Amino acid sequence: RGQALHQDNFYLAVKPFSCIAAWTAIDPAIPENGGLYVVPDTHNYPVVCPKEADPNESFFQHFVPPPEGKKAIPARLEPGDTLFFNGNVIHGSGPNRHETLWRRSYICHYLPSKAAYLAGMYNPCLRFDGTSLEVAANPDGGPCGKEWEGKLPYVA
Repeated sequence: RGQALHQDNFYLAVKPFSCIAAWTAIDPAIPENGGLYVVPDTHNYPVVCPKEADPNESFFQHFVPPPEGKKAIPARLEPGDTLFFNGNVIHGSGPNRHETLWRRSYICHYLPSKAAYLAGMYNPCLRFDGTSLEVAANPDGGPCGKEWEGKLPYVA
């Protein structure tokens, strides 16, 4: 299965600002092996509360539908290619239906050192020099509020 369309900042809950993802292909990222899909022009789209994902298609339970008039397109990447995007970009992957190719990638998330809040489970963060950076846990339950309490890993 793949990972349904989602927004990273829903989970990382970085405030203010946003996280940045660095998505590096280890294997070719193509639709047939469930490679990365992105919804163009959603970098300024607000973080939205997800809907339920199709469990037959996604190993993860959340799904963010593209805004009206937009659709997910494949980000075709060769091994070693890296795509950088902010935490509001809607992206995900489909199931791997290729007979021989894996769908491996290496993903890192970065946040500004001046961020005031971050989902608590991501502490401690590491600076580039390896030292710890503690960021206060996001107190508002993330972008969907307290009704998501107990449903997301970053809500105490």
